[in-house]
Amino acid sequence: MSEIAKILSDIKEFYFKEAPYYKKLTFKPFTLKNIESFEKKIGFNLGEELKEFLMVCDFRLDFNGAFSYEDKNTVLMNWKVSDDLIKSKTFEGWKERMIKNGFNNWKEELIGPFYCSNKWIPIACDGCGNLICIDYDPGKNGVIGQVINMEFQDGQGPYFCETTLVKYLKKQYQYLINGKWTKWEYGEEGNELIEIDGYM
Repeated sequence: MSEIAKILSDIKEFYFKEAPYYKKLTFKPFTLKNIESFEKKIGFNLGEELKEFLMVCDFRLDFNGAFSYEDKNTVLMNWKVSDDLIKSKTFEGWKERMIKNGFNNWKEELIGPFYCSNKWIPIACDGCGNLICIDYDPGKNGVIGQVINMEFQDGQGPYFCETTLVKYLKKQYQYLINGKWTKWEYGEEGNELIEIDGYM
């Protein structure tokens, strides 16, 4: 079993034991055909880590900070929204304004020199439209496949999270086994989901 499959299996087992409602929040993962279709749309090939994540993950996955991967649409819909905003030049001049006002997320050059990119593939979203993305267009000190957050809320912009998806998933699992989580009611009474809080 690969690292991605193993860590997803460990998280899934934890969820199903601690919050059994997750058993009802499963779905069919991406197929190779789905991925090839998506790659054709975006114009480049996804890395092996992300491909495997998409073809293995078949359950709702909650991340630190109230982000979640709910199904295929988490990726497809959120990528399209970002792409549409970029094409409409919504973010023109945003990076420059941020730097002028002291919010320089690019000074370490881990992230590419722009406010938003359609080469950031969203794997999770929160209730405010902020994203966790796999970065295929990093800065000169970054690496292809690194994990970044894109904070649309309040115009905060992108920031670096972790060098690989495997490391990022392992961090989420560590939060779980170290007790940095609580449960919250989701929908009807008795339906509980896990909320990770790395600051606990």
